[in-house]
Amino acid sequence: MATATKEDDSELQLMWTEAQTSFLEKTKKSLSQSKIRSLDDAMEDLDQHFNPKNPDNGKKQARVKELAMNVLRFVELLGGIAAQGASMVFAPASLCFNALSFLIAIPAKISKFHDDLAQLFEEISNFMKQFKIYQRIEQYATIEKELRDGTHKLMIQFVDICATAIVILSGSWVKKLKTMSKIALFDNDSGIRGQLDEFRRLVDLHSRISDAVTLEHVVKAEHDNKSSFKNVFDMLTNASESQRKILETSQETRDDVKVVVKDIDDRKLASKQKEQVARICKSLLIPSDAAQENERYFEAVRGDSLAGTGGWLKDIDEYKSWVDLDSKAHPVLLLSGSNGTGKSNLAAAILEDSQSQYRASDVSSMRVSLACFSFGRIEKGSKDTSSKGSHPSAIALKTMATQIANQNINFAKNLDSHLSGKDANFTRDMNAKGLSQELLPPPNMKDISDTIFVLLLDGLDQLPPDEAINLFGAVLAISSPLFRIAITATEETFRDCIESSESRSERIPSIEISEHNEADIKSYIESELKSHKAFQGEAEGISRIVASIRDKLPEIVSGNFGNVKYILDTVNEAIESNQGGEEKIMSMISVDTLKNREGIFDKIIRELNESLNTQEIIQLNELLMWTCGGAEWPTVDHMRAALRLRLKEEPLQGVDDMIRNKYSRLLEIEPESKSILPKNFDIIGYFQNTKRVKREAESETDNDPKISMTISINNVKRSQVQKFFWDLSERIVLDKFQFIASADGPETKETITANYTDTSLYLARRCFELLEGDSNDKMKLLGNYAVENIGVHLNDLRGDADNGNLELKEKEEIMAKLVDLLQSPDCVQRHLSVKFLEWAWWLLGFEGFKKWLNDEGCRGSLTRKQLTFVKRITAGNNVLALQEIATMVAGQWLRCRDWPAESCYRWIDAYLDKLEEPAKVEAIKAEGEGGNQNGIVEEDDEDEKPRPSSQKRPSMARARIQQAIDWAEKEAKILDKDSLWYERLGQTYSDYGENDLAMTSLVEAKRLPGSHWKISEILARTYAESKDNAKAIEEMETVFTRMRKQENLTNEDKSTFISNLIVSARWLIEVEKKPEAIEKLREVIEVDPDHYQGHYELLKVFVNNKQHPEAIKILNEMGSQKSKEEELTQLQSMLMEFSSWDEPVLDYFEIVCQATKDHPVFSTILEILQSTLAFAQDKKKMLNVIDLLLCHGVAQVRHIAGDNTTKALEQWSEAANIGLTARNWKLIQSAVNAANLVLNYHFSAIRRLPSNAPASEIEHHVKAVEKLTKAENGGYSLRLPMAALYTEARKGDEAKKLLLNDMKSGLDYLSDEDPENDYLGYELIANTLMHAGDDLNALSAWSLYWPKRYSHTDKGEAKAGESASEEERKAAEEKDMAFPRVCDGSCKVSWTYADSIWFCKVCDDVQFDDACLEKLKSGTLQKVVCNPEHTFLKVPSWTEELKATGKDRVRVGGEMVDGKREGGQILPVDEWLDGVRKLWGIEKPEKEKDGEKSSSTV
Repeated sequence: MATATKEDDSELQLMWTEAQTSFLEKTKKSLSQSKIRSLDDAMEDLDQHFNPKNPDNGKKQARVKELAMNVLRFVELLGGIAAQGASMVFAPASLCFNALSFLIAIPAKISKFHDDLAQLFEEISNFMKQFKIYQRIEQYATIEKELRDGTHKLMIQFVDICATAIVILSGSWVKKLKTMSKIALFDNDSGIRGQLDEFRRLVDLHSRISDAVTLEHVVKAEHDNKSSFKNVFDMLTNASESQRKILETSQETRDDVKVVVKDIDDRKLASKQKEQVARICKSLLIPSDAAQENERYFEAVRGDSLAGTGGWLKDIDEYKSWVDLDSKAHPVLLLSGSNGTGKSNLAAAILEDSQSQYRASDVSSMRVSLACFSFGRIEKGSKDTSSKGSHPSAIALKTMATQIANQNINFAKNLDSHLSGKDANFTRDMNAKGLSQELLPPPNMKDISDTIFVLLLDGLDQLPPDEAINLFGAVLAISSPLFRIAITATEETFRDCIESSESRSERIPSIEISEHNEADIKSYIESELKSHKAFQGEAEGISRIVASIRDKLPEIVSGNFGNVKYILDTVNEAIESNQGGEEKIMSMISVDTLKNREGIFDKIIRELNESLNTQEIIQLNELLMWTCGGAEWPTVDHMRAALRLRLKEEPLQGVDDMIRNKYSRLLEIEPESKSILPKNFDIIGYFQNTKRVKREAESETDNDPKISMTISINNVKRSQVQKFFWDLSERIVLDKFQFIASADGPETKETITANYTDTSLYLARRCFELLEGDSNDKMKLLGNYAVENIGVHLNDLRGDADNGNLELKEKEEIMAKLVDLLQSPDCVQRHLSVKFLEWAWWLLGFEGFKKWLNDEGCRGSLTRKQLTFVKRITAGNNVLALQEIATMVAGQWLRCRDWPAESCYRWIDAYLDKLEEPAKVEAIKAEGEGGNQNGIVEEDDEDEKPRPSSQKRPSMARARIQQAIDWAEKEAKILDKDSLWYERLGQTYSDYGENDLAMTSLVEAKRLPGSHWKISEILARTYAESKDNAKAIEEMETVFTRMRKQENLTNEDKSTFISNLIVSARWLIEVEKKPEAIEKLREVIEVDPDHYQGHYELLKVFVNNKQHPEAIKILNEMGSQKSKEEELTQLQSMLMEFSSWDEPVLDYFEIVCQATKDHPVFSTILEILQSTLAFAQDKKKMLNVIDLLLCHGVAQVRHIAGDNTTKALEQWSEAANIGLTARNWKLIQSAVNAANLVLNYHFSAIRRLPSNAPASEIEHHVKAVEKLTKAENGGYSLRLPMAALYTEARKGDEAKKLLLNDMKSGLDYLSDEDPENDYLGYELIANTLMHAGDDLNALSAWSLYWPKRYSHTDKGEAKAGESASEEERKAAEEKDMAFPRVCDGSCKVSWTYADSIWFCKVCDDVQFDDACLEKLKSGTLQKVVCNPEHTFLKVPSWTEELKATGKDRVRVGGEMVDGKREGGQILPVDEWLDGVRKLWGIEKPEKEKDGEKSSSTV
């Protein structure tokens, strides 16, 4: 395996340095200067920002907090991989925590935008399933460089996403302003979607790399009293996975190395399903993330709901029948209500209730797939539809089909197969009924007897009437006992749909929401009362008003939440402003008050127009347009620059003072981000609905006021004429004219006005003006805004143009400015930003540009040159409109260091992809019409610019980069290949994991004149990745020499320096130069005494070297020195920081124990551990609390004399209870370990009970563990041990019930059309049977657990009872390669398929050889793993079994003796599987029933 080299870390450090610089440029916040240094700090910060005093926001903020913790889980997971083999001054995870901390700080008081944040967090956490392989890793062994680098890139992309979200959520998106329930952060034009697409690309790349190597080695740290700490051995992997081999570790290494192939296999299956879903999305012409976006929308709505919302449904008979899958209720349920009655909240509640009921493994034997869609997410008139050529009803059906495919692998496989043979436009114009027949379920999916499909359609009334009627009919057509469908809409919509349907005489169950939601209304009233200070007074009058509200309001509002808010806001304002007495305020709690609901903003605007002067109104209009129409929430600095641009001078009064003193009724400033927000978000809808006043043509008329002058010169000397004009010029220039004030009256006063069209037009003009102007510090903020968001405003204006809201002159103006901009790349270059490059900004939003360019009706103002340009572009590939911009970006990529090389290349790569799109379409058409076979479209010679080839662009990074280089040389004329050119190219290759090409380019860059010192840093890491540590160390020394000469290193340089020192130390250790490594690590501590990773690395070297006195000396020094957090010592801070690092905390703590356990200082260490735990509990640093509890519990049983099990059990139970209800990965990981320790205790207790023990005593132990292992976050790793405990407690039926869906999933793998995943199915079946207590069938399943290459179906036929053929034997012997597991004991032995292995029947994924199992049972195994009282299954040699059974056959039956099978018979595999299905009550798939034999008794 490749190990990290000195040069590797330099390269990674450079990447992170650039990432930090980019973050600083985007957000004006420094990651390196943040106080967030650990996951615990991030958790504390999370608590501070999401513990609102306003209880109204509690539910929403709790949801965001929950998802944020989920993201931290992902970051923690990636951090463990990223840190392996790389010694960096900072923990990459810590920088991610910092970025996330800045992000969560933004919306703490912006309740309306928590849904944006929740969606972003959910989107990121969805990627975790691609990394399941790492979730059970307890210490990361050395991994391949490609994997490590890919992980760093993922983490850097995460930081970029946080930065982008900070910028966006610090502002307002126009689409969000239109409809606050929409999530504009994920608009196609926001840029977040583009970054997440790149994130997904990196995840896919990471997955492909990890499939090509054998990332299966994980170290679990447990040590005996005498051994030194582990040296993680190198693992070498062949290019082919089937040839992978695992080297045995050295005798010095005492820590086990586990091979987590099961997780790899699960990930492969998930990847395969993902590929199927991707093909489905492509066939259905919908975005790949459409399904997730709808799910996130409902989660955001649910998170915004108060606790208990919709709980009353469970008391409604119609709902109880509908939700009961065993009932014969009508499959369709209608939920009707007017706008404001909470239909979407109720739909979200139904979805959550369905998820909790149907997806619990112990509730039903049916497998339930849930799909949801909200039409409230699709804006009326939106030009940005989520499906090409589709109506919203079609989008809904396609999206729900995709959601089901994401959940049900069998559905995904069949739908993918069904669509694969169809034309690319098969579903494009299909109506709703046709789609329902083709998709729900697909016609080729025959076996759905154990599957229920639950569909949830929210907001049917948002569709045009005819479309709503068609969709309703289509839904009724698919209704069957296998479906449950809930629909929300207004009563009028349902009435029209039912009257127009073929089933209008059929009674469909319906629930009128307003008749039942009184409990929700009352909860909302209480929430609102608590959120208004005016209602908190203790005066008797206030108490009477509040009592009246509680008594009368539920009846007055008719189940409408909007009515509640309006009346309460009205009453609150009256109380605060002393408008009348108690009697008048009481009168406001009436239906009459609702009649004035629409006039509140009219009143505010009218009063402000009267109180503000003209200058103040001008400023307010400017603020309103940027706030209500801008693509980002404007900050105070942003608006200061905008006002300077508008007024042509610096505003006399500060923007913040203006808002607080003058405009506070409409606007407010968010304290943390200094963003300017609407005081009431309904003001956005008010201005949106304000109609644009049609204006007369702006051309000059006879009635317009104007000044003209005619000068007549008669009989005057030339000198006199000259003097006259000189005097006139002087007076004009020097302003020496004197004017008398006019007596005509006051000038016309400005009024407050804002409407959507004028706002979009104004901001588009501002963007053009900014881009045309020069860049300077004062205007940089707005310049960056303009280059990044001009496309947003052009898209919005395009909609106005199409709807007739723009005058012809205005459209011509926009067209001319756009064409001029496209031909002026210097305008873009002056205001270039990382965001513009990384998001391939104009490429993502190119449809708006394209529509403007193709509008022939607004070309009247174009010059001849501009018109020629437009005609040429629109006649060919429209993307060539960006050719000049692309040429400029290419220069930034290869000719300067101003912008990250990867960001520039990414823009060029996206541009080349965009160029390819038209050719792809033509190729598809040609193929469909019987065109040429290779799909290449012939080029038109008339084009002035060459059309892009329709040949598919290569997928490999090196080929794509080379194609970009070729394009840059040909089109951008970048031909001078100097040192900078090679450096930038080498950096790009490095960014994409092409290390051989990176090294070649960097060596050449260093050779040429003018080379930069960072080349050596990158090159050193490249040498190390090539296993040339000597060169890596030497190259990095040149970097150290340069950096040591620098005085007053910046924080960024210091981070780079320390990171390089640590990675260099690791390289030195690998080449047996430990003294030099120690010297480097001491220098780390000298540079930064609070760099605890450096302290730990030094401790580890001393412990492994058996230099315990040196280690103790370091610990003593740390125990006496105060840390930056003055309440703690450095040692305590290091214990706290362990939780934020990349490996399990027990591994780090064990180093401390190994160094001190034979020394008196050990008792002091335990006291420090206890005091640190108390500190964490006091500060509510829960991440630290759970880890320190786990450490203290292990210390109780491992390092303290006496029986301390009871105390340890209490601490483990506490840790498990905390972590299993959390969303943070680290908490969950540690909690699973703690829960398993608790389970081990109770399992042993049950085994010790006599056979006649009362059932209540057994049940006591079962219940003690049940609540832990059934926690949502426990998952498979706790489900298996719990099933084993059920089996031991003689509750076999409960064990089978718990694992039923696991068994179904295993059988699904075997019944699909993909033989490559069969071994995954056998593994899952074997584990399920083994933990359910069926040893004989488990042995049968394990014997079939072969890699695909050597599966039983790969070789020639063998007759029953015969041995395998010679060819099979040769293949089996060839499989003397490593078995994908190693011993979990201390021996570290690696197995082959010729070995026999003991599997623990209680733990998940724990195995031993004979010697280590004997040590475990005798209590001499120096490792905390498993339990001596567990039961074990001996799986015999796979090769011997294959020889005995032959192809397609398996040994079954017999009897178990001392954990081994004796006897049995050999049967066909299919016959054995039929018996397993029968035992578990699982129907055989329809396609397998044809010609089937009778099932044997198994």
